[in-house]
Amino acid sequence: MLENFGEKKLVLLNGLIKSELPNENLEKWDGLVMFSNQGLKPLQADIKCLVLRGSQLRNTNFAIGVVIYTGMSTKIMKNLKKPKHKVSNIMRMMNNMLYTVFIF
Repeated sequence: MLENFGEKKLVLLNGLIKSELPNENLEKWDGLVMFSNQGLKPLQADIKCLVLRGSQLRNTNFAIGVVIYTGMSTKIMKNLKKPKHKVSNIMRMMNNMLYTVFIF
């Protein structure tokens, strides 16, 4: 739909993007791009239109994109889980000994 737009016309595009709220689901994303000028029909965007943080585009001369969410609101950052606190067996045994000493 926007393939035949030149650079100068592309800069003049004006509109609104409606997107789902930030979530951690990496397999689904829906959005709607509505243009307020140029008489263009709304575009339905889905997961095929999404480029996640850290992705690399290859075999293309250029890409045009819009940043929707940044920082901790990105899907990748929403998926980030805190690592488990690792404690060795000896340290666990030492902790138990200290707890018993403090109790008595």
